[in-house]
Amino acid sequence: MTVHDLFLLSAPLSTAGLAILLVLVDLVFKRKDILPWLGVLGLVVPLTCSVVLWFDLNHSTVGSMQGVFGTLVVDKFGLFFHFLFVIAAGLTLLVSVDY
Repeated sequence: MTVHDLFLLSAPLSTAGLAILLVLVDLVFKRKDILPWLGVLGLVVPLTCSVVLWFDLNHSTVGSMQGVFGTLVVDKFGLFFHFLFVIAAGLTLLVSVDY
């Protein structure tokens, strides 16, 4: 696995890392009202990674990038759904603040 492969996996890895962080914070701290706001602020990292990948794809002549021995393909279609997932997760966190 190369650095380029980790760059291509940065958006899903940061999303999974945020989920693990939120579970650990939930286990350690008694105050639960901070979790939704920590989650929304934490979603900035996967969103930033996706935006960087999106603009890097604009400079690609093929329109997609491959990694992990050709088994991973990052294109704008997949990044669109990652944007959609991050926005849906953020809205869900904001709606669940009272609960």
